[in-house]
Amino acid sequence: MVTLGEPPMRYRNVLAWSRLERGLGVSLAAEYKEIVDGYAPVEINGHLQLMHPATRRWNLAEKIRSTSEAWSQVEWDEDETEGAPVSLLECPS
Repeated sequence: MVTLGEPPMRYRNVLAWSRLERGLGVSLAAEYKEIVDGYAPVEINGHLQLMHPATRRWNLAEKIRSTSEAWSQVEWDEDETEGAPVSLLECPS
């Protein structure tokens, strides 16, 4: 069990969250933003990375953009769509 202690809240930034959510076109869960505000940027046990939209290092917005760009470059064959993110997320083709 990992105990993180009291959250330092170093990067709490409502404007950064607003810009990110506007860019994504969705609202993120308040609980998620609270945890990220409290502890990010951090990697826990080498498995969980909490990135923040207001930090230069481990920037959440940049990670989302680069990941979306990478997935958009994949050319899925029609018989490979099972398991593809676009079908799992029910995105339009």
